[in-house]
Amino acid sequence: MSGLTVSHVMQAWAEDAVDLARERFEVTLDYSEESLPRVERCLAELHDEMPGAIGRLLRQRKTDAYAWNLAKLFGGYLGEVIRRRWGGQWVTEDGEAGRVIVLQGPAGDLHPTTKVYQRPRSGADDAVTTYYKVVRRDLARLAGEVVVYEPSESELRRPAAVAAKTARRPPSRSPHRAV
Repeated sequence: MSGLTVSHVMQAWAEDAVDLARERFEVTLDYSEESLPRVERCLAELHDEMPGAIGRLLRQRKTDAYAWNLAKLFGGYLGEVIRRRWGGQWVTEDGEAGRVIVLQGPAGDLHPTTKVYQRPRSGADDAVTTYYKVVRRDLARLAGEVVVYEPSESELRRPAAVAAKTARRPPSRSPHRAV
């Protein structure tokens, strides 16, 4: 398998996520920013299955490796959405727990597989859509683009949080507020 890189592996895992989303969740993924809420729905369903699924997972001898495999698939997909839109390169680095998959880009290192791994355990407060909005905001700033503030799903449930963030922003000269 000469010439096989981590980039090839991540792209293959992303394709596996596309297949899994279609087959298990009846969701179409197309590597667009607009597809990320569909990924979130898949991950939310996995999160909802977690409490009752722990026993089934143990009985089926699926362990943390199973959760990491799902994280690699959907993390690969999330990373590919970022990489295809903003650029970057997949690499592996030594981390505290061993080798870590990293997407190196213009705004620094991103860890989409770790983010996706955390999502089913943490719930909606750790949404990949919110993560992407933060990444997109930072990358757009570097590219000199204006980004309109978009509240996260959890902020929409807490209007005071949005008001506090908006109040801290300096006035903008354009009709859109940049974040």
